[in-house]
Amino acid sequence: MIYIEKGDKVILPREFHRRHNICVILYDFLADVINKSRYRSLTSTKIPLDNESKKIINKINKGRIHILDFLDKNERKTEIITVLTKQIFTRVLYDMTSFIYEALSCSRKGKMSVAYSLLRKPLTDELLILEQLLIDKDDFIDRFHFKGNPNFYDPSIGNFGHEKVRSIILKATEKVGIMSPLFKDLVFDLRYNKASLSGLNGMMNHAHHIVTADKNYKTEDKNLNFVFSIEEDYHRYWNHFYYFVPYLLIYCSCIVDRLAHELVKVNSDYESLREFKRYLSMLFWDRESSRKNRPDIRKLYRILSLELVTQCKCGSKNKFIEADFKLFFETNQLLCSNCFDDLLATTDLAKKITYCFKK
Repeated sequence: MIYIEKGDKVILPREFHRRHNICVILYDFLADVINKSRYRSLTSTKIPLDNESKKIINKINKGRIHILDFLDKNERKTEIITVLTKQIFTRVLYDMTSFIYEALSCSRKGKMSVAYSLLRKPLTDELLILEQLLIDKDDFIDRFHFKGNPNFYDPSIGNFGHEKVRSIILKATEKVGIMSPLFKDLVFDLRYNKASLSGLNGMMNHAHHIVTADKNYKTEDKNLNFVFSIEEDYHRYWNHFYYFVPYLLIYCSCIVDRLAHELVKVNSDYESLREFKRYLSMLFWDRESSRKNRPDIRKLYRILSLELVTQCKCGSKNKFIEADFKLFFETNQLLCSNCFDDLLATTDLAKKITYCFKK
């Protein structure tokens, strides 16, 4: 387990525990799309066949003919795009979550060089593949499958160029819905801008290479990257890690959910509850990072409270406070203050939340 419970003895200082746990919950958000039964159809696709085509099903089942070869031969391009989009999405997401899990685990243990190194693949290359699938599945599958040469789909910044990557990210950001305005250029800068002093690019390169010559993150004279770190360095690493990684995981969750829900039909209330939880994660991250009781954040909680007033079956009228929203974020429950029933299961609260996020 990488979630930090009260009383756990970990190397990570206490001041970062809540932000770490926000990251863990956001990791779980990503892992849900792989593990939960409601997303099972991401691993299968129904393809209608005529009588002639049905004759080769046994050959396909026995592995004598690959289903993609059959679809290629019969010019079933739409089905090829659907099958490959699902396959690439789920396999890339599985690999991505594996790296993110280990990065969070290493940060928890104080292995910051390894933590930063592990973030490089999921938050640059793999996330860029998912962003391309989200904005234009047909185009990506054309480059990946019908052209097939890795030069056409290699997600490295050197292959695409900064302006192309920036364009991809901006187009993907426009598709994530209500939270779109919260990302914009910052997502590109954090992942790719070498000149950004606050970005992850320099830290990930320092972690990945023992010596770096780039002027933006050049190794200091008589030093080696991360090797001679002292206590104050680790505090700086953690402060940086837990300021920017939660933000990027929120964005990553937006991309994954939007793509998943284009491929799989889910209940609109379920989709809205995930959106609500993601929105709360941004508020909690902002509060923990700034360490200030900001008036604008308090105002948002008051607005949410007024919008979501709910009467329980026991007759009690519930007006939620920040502590209730934190409980929901951690447990997926909003409890009646009188009888402690889960109001999401016993009232129309989920529909109220859906209405809020569709207004």
